[in-house]
Amino acid sequence: MSVIPRNFKPGIVWLILSAVAFFLPGSALPDNEWFGKIELDKIVHIGLFAVMVLLWSIPLFHKPLPIHRLTSLLILIPFIFFGYSILVEFIQRFFIPGRSFDLFDILADGIGCGVGFLFVKQYRRYWASSK
Repeated sequence: MSVIPRNFKPGIVWLILSAVAFFLPGSALPDNEWFGKIELDKIVHIGLFAVMVLLWSIPLFHKPLPIHRLTSLLILIPFIFFGYSILVEFIQRFFIPGRSFDLFDILADGIGCGVGFLFVKQYRRYWASSK
């Protein structure tokens, strides 16, 4: 029996890849002026965390969980990843050369967690109607 359920492997891979990107030193990041002007960085943060919430939530629908437990976990996951995003900013500030703490990154991450949660709610409606 596998220690890591197969359904969570995409979420684990996404978490690892995003952590690598978050913890790259500032010198390894592109220094394009237009990148900052259009705040593409914030859009990327929203997308990263929306996908993170989806990849960790959707496998729960395929587990034999009581509905109240499923609901609790689906609510908890976005909060866990929002907490992770705050931790990432502090790690960047204090341990990653050339990176800094950005409150707007945290805001974008929170929006991404919320967007992911909204997609999970839609998926839950679809899942409930197909049972």
